[in-house]
Amino acid sequence: MNFEAFKALAAKEFKDLVRDPRIVVPFVLSAIVMPVIGLLIISTMQVAVRQAVETRNVALADLDHSEASQQMVRWLEGKGFSVVLLEAGEAGEAELAREAARRGAQLLLVVAPGFERALRSGDKPKLKLIALVKEVSALGALGGAAVAEVVRGFVASKLLEGSGLSYDLVRDPAELQELAYVIPKDMLLANPALLTGLSMAVLLIPLILASVALVVMQMSATAMAVENEERTLETLLTLPVSRFEMLLSKLLGMFAVSLIGTAFEMVGMLLYFYLLASIPAALTQQPGQAALQVAVTPSDAAFLAVSLLLSLLFMAALGLIVGALSRDVRIANTVAGPLSMIVYLPAMFIAFAPSEALGPSGSVLLYALPVTQPVIAAKDAIGSTLPPAAPAYLAVSLAATLAVVYAVSKLFSLELLSELQHKLSSVARRERGGGR
Repeated sequence: MNFEAFKALAAKEFKDLVRDPRIVVPFVLSAIVMPVIGLLIISTMQVAVRQAVETRNVALADLDHSEASQQMVRWLEGKGFSVVLLEAGEAGEAELAREAARRGAQLLLVVAPGFERALRSGDKPKLKLIALVKEVSALGALGGAAVAEVVRGFVASKLLEGSGLSYDLVRDPAELQELAYVIPKDMLLANPALLTGLSMAVLLIPLILASVALVVMQMSATAMAVENEERTLETLLTLPVSRFEMLLSKLLGMFAVSLIGTAFEMVGMLLYFYLLASIPAALTQQPGQAALQVAVTPSDAAFLAVSLLLSLLFMAALGLIVGALSRDVRIANTVAGPLSMIVYLPAMFIAFAPSEALGPSGSVLLYALPVTQPVIAAKDAIGSTLPPAAPAYLAVSLAATLAVVYAVSKLFSLELLSELQHKLSSVARRERGGGR
């Protein structure tokens, strides 16, 4: 191998890519856009939470006209709610709701006839709590839940009168501490909220890793297709270096740029999820818990890092092949889209399916394939344990990448490349024509 020529080609590839805005801009934008999206989500959710929690105006239509219903009005006012009394008459619920909304209420409580009689006989009284929705939103029902809890408290206290029991005791009759034991990790979680955090991580992180790998493939395919557009690939094939050396140098140059781009993306994603992690705190006023720090050991994190690097190297090699076979960037993007399914479909299956659904042979296959190895490894590192043969799978992933590059280098020639580009162009045109 001519190391000087190889080094020069890799350095040229790196410099060309970092100077190309078509390659650099998407990475930079992803690092900026993701935190901005997170800020927008959390700001709108905080406003929605504040509006829902501050729901204090309640309209009450008393169809029972009893002392018990009047006591409930005073109970609500004692809990800080502003109660607007409506004249029910013969009005229906829809008409009452319109009147309540006109008078500025956010909720309408309808006390059905027989309310006091039911309380005296120990039966369940009938009430209706109608939310007056100005705009449909995910958090619009929080205020209604607060009022419903206060009403239940009043009804329970009336039913318990003379029994010597309090509503608080009946509602929570035991000091029950909930814990969770994660069997594969031999880990006892004193806070069940940590288990919820781990479950979300098991679902989201594999999909994030798959998305990063696809961006690297897209970048690599675009960079190689640019060589075809500018007719520089044909010149490179005539240089006094082997085709394997030429492809490997381009691959390493693309891989170096993809690492920088991935770093930008990961920073953006980490900021995005850091911002989203504060949403439960906004809802519960409780500080969040670092669930991943509890579950992922340093050795697991190191394996994931190496596995992701090897997977990105393989995806860069795959993108290199797609770009080399594409006459222009548009064709490369057309081909890369359907090709992304080889990553996304397994990633979706891995994220949602239980480990038993994979089976031993399925798990071995997914660990051996570079495109799925970091995805399944992330799920196992967070929610279970990595297999004992994990280090061997890293060697398999590296060997698969080098084998792909070597095999392609043996097939590449100017004549074959031109023929394959022509066939791929025809397929891409038919796909675009079918899409229209």
